Amino acid sequence: MKKGLFGTLALAVCSLFVLAGCSAAKPSAPADGLVLAAAGIVTDITTADGTTSITVDGSNTDSGATYQSMILHTTDKTPVERDGETVMYEDGSINVGDAIEAYFAASTPVTASEPPQGTPDKIVVTAQGDSGTAAGVQKEFGGTITEINEDGDYLLVYVQKAEGGDAADDLRAVVSADTVISSESEPGKALAAEALATGQRVTVTTDGRMTFSIPPQANAQAIVLHDAEAK
Repeated sequence: MKKGLFGTLALAVCSLFVLAGCSAAKPSAPADGLVLAAAGIVTDITTADGTTSITVDGSNTDSGATYQSMILHTTDKTPVERDGETVMYEDGSINVGDAIEAYFAASTPVTASEPPQGTPDKIVVTAQGDSGTAAGVQKEFGGTITEINEDGDYLLVYVQKAEGGDAADDLRAVVSADTVISSESEPGKALAAEALATGQRVTVTTDGRMTFSIPPQANAQAIVLHDAEAK
């Protein structure tokens, strides 16, 4: 169950002043007084404009964290503790499949979105996972493109599974320069991202990793257009 910001603040005060009469079964923060906001397995990592977004899923853990799942926005100024050493975040310091804990100061803002998002004051890698296993399971998603938006070097392509259906069943596909786009009529001919248009029926292939947002978001490895001629 999620706690509000006032609940988070109270939790932080509790962890700092246990001797003053606020009891707790176990500390919810490390010695520096930060609050454990999320703990779980890293399911997705994306980078854009110097910020890396890390999705952590704690649905199968009993950590006592404030949130069950969360999207963490990190920069090269985010401390990461791994194997007993603390360094500033860089590519490779956290991988998909790792078990992590994200700590926030009581005053650090967190969005009211689902899942909540924020910039952690510290991340602790508690166990190293096998990122190759998580990234090797491909998943296909079929639907109709209803919206295309630019996001820096990427395109965010909204693929609707069924008109009037539940948004949780849809997909927001992240299209990059590495996404292979082709037409069903000419599968061997690569298309540019400009070939994508609203109203097209498509099949999107992802690596199986998705965010817990509504709709879920995933990196598109390949997109096949079903009702467009290759150009």
